[in-house]
Amino acid sequence: MNTTEIIKIYKIQEIFESIQGEGKYSGYLATFIRFHGCNLSCSFCDTPQGKNDYKELSLWSLRQVIKKADQLYVLTGGEPLLQVDTELLENLYTNCRKIVIETNGTIKSKFNLERFQNCLWITCSPKNKEIDSSLIPFIDEYKILVDKDTKKEEIESYINTLKMVSLQPIIDHVWDSENLERAVELVSTNYRNGNAHLSLQIHKIIGVK
Repeated sequence: MNTTEIIKIYKIQEIFESIQGEGKYSGYLATFIRFHGCNLSCSFCDTPQGKNDYKELSLWSLRQVIKKADQLYVLTGGEPLLQVDTELLENLYTNCRKIVIETNGTIKSKFNLERFQNCLWITCSPKNKEIDSSLIPFIDEYKILVDKDTKKEEIESYINTLKMVSLQPIIDHVWDSENLERAVELVSTNYRNGNAHLSLQIHKIIGVK
């Protein structure tokens, strides 16, 4: 155990194994690391960020979890790019098939994106904020949250990037048919581009975390 492993601390809300319910790797078994803290405050966020609902874990402690897993990792939050760094990615990279980072895109990464490009899948869920310019070339997927009032014009700029675009109806505690219907309409409208698809948060449908 070296000094970095001891003094490097991450604020972690939870670590758990479940089925990835969204995007490119939907349906795959994954280890989720949910980071605490976010630079935004979205009313529809499904992860409340209370002041004390996290644990401070050292890099060494996280490594003990990492050693037990050899599958897909999903780094989520909160906003993971506030904390994810080179040391953590180096440890994850040696143990897994792929690392998904779910970000709002507004934070400049603390690590060299090009160095880890082959092992990362970056999913950006824009929140009507400017995306950090250094992140844009490395984004693999845009996740657009859709409600009944979402307009085609609001998603066209993402469709035109030719990156994968997941149109995800906003679901609270009950299924919202209007939001779903609108998401289906938008997928149908943009099907010729070939990069827009419907994302249904299957973990909620099948009743897992």
